[in-house]
Amino acid sequence: MTYRRFPKYDARKYRCAIFPWLKARHIHHTTYKGPEVLWLDLLPLSVPAHWLVHGILGGSLWMKKAVTRQNQVAKRLPCPWLWRYPNPAQRLFHLWARIPWPIKVGGTAYFVGRQFWM
Repeated sequence: MTYRRFPKYDARKYRCAIFPWLKARHIHHTTYKGPEVLWLDLLPLSVPAHWLVHGILGGSLWMKKAVTRQNQVAKRLPCPWLWRYPNPAQRLFHLWARIPWPIKVGGTAYFVGRQFWM
């Protein structure tokens, strides 16, 4: 089996994994190791969601070579494992994005409803 680093997925065929009311414009790589599987290692994201994961959570507001920049900055900080890509906040973001949308809505509605009715 031949390993292809960047399979040809067209992001525009999908809805954003975080904001499903928006169309995806980017295929976001959650890791850069091994074969990549859509919805596990590759997430379709809209422009605001992609900026959120790299800009806000990664500390690179302009997203030019965001992962490279994040890893370079991490080397200069104490506990570099805590800051390099993916950092704990980005891992949580990736986990949330992997959960199918109906489960997210149902779980959130259940949790919020339970808080109000108890």
